[in-house]
Amino acid sequence: MYPLYAQLTSKYPFLQRSRYKYIAIAAVFILFLYTFFHIDRNGLEVSSRLRNPFRAPSSSSTLSNLTAIVSDAASYFTNYPLPSSAFGELGRRTELLTSWIKLSDTLAPSLTPNETATLDSALNAALLASFPFLRNPSLPYTSTDFHTLQQANRAPFTALRHRIRPGTRGIVIPAGKPQFRFAAHLIQNLRAVLNSSLPIQIAYAGDGDLPHEYRAALCGLAADVSALDVLSVFDDRSLQLRDGKAGWAVKPFAALASDFEQVVLLDADVVFAARPEDTVLRTRGYNETGVMLYHDQLVSRNEFLDRAEWWRWELKKAGRTPSEALRKSKVWTEGYAEEGDSGVVVLDKRRLEVLTGLLHVAWQNSREVRDEWTYKMTYGDKESWWFGMELSGVPFAFEEHYGAVLGDKVLIRSGANKRRNGTASVGLKMPKEKVCGFSIAHAGEDGKLLWYNGSLLKNKAVDQKEFTVPEWWMIDAEWMKGTTKADVSCMKGGQVLAVDADALRVMSETVERAKLVDKAFAKLIVKLES
Repeated sequence: MYPLYAQLTSKYPFLQRSRYKYIAIAAVFILFLYTFFHIDRNGLEVSSRLRNPFRAPSSSSTLSNLTAIVSDAASYFTNYPLPSSAFGELGRRTELLTSWIKLSDTLAPSLTPNETATLDSALNAALLASFPFLRNPSLPYTSTDFHTLQQANRAPFTALRHRIRPGTRGIVIPAGKPQFRFAAHLIQNLRAVLNSSLPIQIAYAGDGDLPHEYRAALCGLAADVSALDVLSVFDDRSLQLRDGKAGWAVKPFAALASDFEQVVLLDADVVFAARPEDTVLRTRGYNETGVMLYHDQLVSRNEFLDRAEWWRWELKKAGRTPSEALRKSKVWTEGYAEEGDSGVVVLDKRRLEVLTGLLHVAWQNSREVRDEWTYKMTYGDKESWWFGMELSGVPFAFEEHYGAVLGDKVLIRSGANKRRNGTASVGLKMPKEKVCGFSIAHAGEDGKLLWYNGSLLKNKAVDQKEFTVPEWWMIDAEWMKGTTKADVSCMKGGQVLAVDADALRVMSETVERAKLVDKAFAKLIVKLES
């Protein structure tokens, strides 16, 4: 194995430093295993290269080697914790941890319970050193039940995997008190109008974030709606999510904490024009990668250059070249500033790499990291999704188009069009059209309106009473972004599209349902406004 080690340290000189020694050794060991051994469903089998005349190592010796390396890595990760700026380096660690877990899963059928526990303990120690929020807070740290304490706090990632119910898929809506009204509207949109049968979980961060009476109201709106306290799963000491203080930051932890195997994560102010189970869970990109993401509006070209430089620097630190998805990105290739709209995120946690990539996304939204880097360099959580997956080597897919505008058709007159008559030119003001609104919209694979953000209100930032059913949208054209939230944004230079009849019906019916919900929950809503 020494030649492999020499090649690795030659290519990456920093690995020669003592603090990176174990990472280099571990990487070589993984390469060694996959070079000389064939791994299949029956466990570890010696390849034809080694069957004769050499004797294959036993699974116990392989286990001993793997356990020793993982234990050393756990010690190293604990002794040398990463600073909040180490996005790329954590991507390396995440990818390495994923490879160890996969190898452990392959060995599992041939291991005794004691061997499984030993390896599992080492893996969880390494994971906990990198992602301290994994520690399960459901039991007091002074618990005298050693077995329970060990399971909850020494094997938190294993416990997290065991939470996931095989074959399940569902919708997760993070909502605190400020999002209560919109979450109620969304439930009506999904259940009463679209007749979606997917179970719904309302995720919150402690009673102060969404008190019992508000949870009960939402859960009583429709069948199969439940509440999920994210802080019953994760340690809040490094997160500071409690009582809704962190806003967007709760979202990746909600996706992690959910026991759904396939998660459709929705902002509360989203409106769907078609059933999620018929659309976002069936996209080609999602089926190929297990991660479906959506683009933001294409604005701010050649602005926020420090952000672009930071992304590239951290990708280099992760030792990665841009993925196929990133090479198609106009933000990456043409200098725009806003990539992701995280109003809808679809995740397949059956895929281990998606689950571990989600750990990186969550880390970016932990308190110290978000305060010092994530929310300073970008706007909220929205870029952390693709960035965490990219740095961790996890494939993901973006929708084909960038965000569209949804709103009203507006006539504009710009410039003079000259008509030549042989001797003189007559200036004619030629009418053109643009679409203006307060919502960013997204198309499905059929080209029709699929979902939009901003709620059913015309402009939730200005007027909490005026509903709207927008009839026009424009996609793949030039954005004219409003300066403040009170200012309308427009798109020009493209084809003005009429919203299809089915989507109009869905929006109209959802508005009527929302008005009824507002009346039913009037007292709760008034309490929020006081």
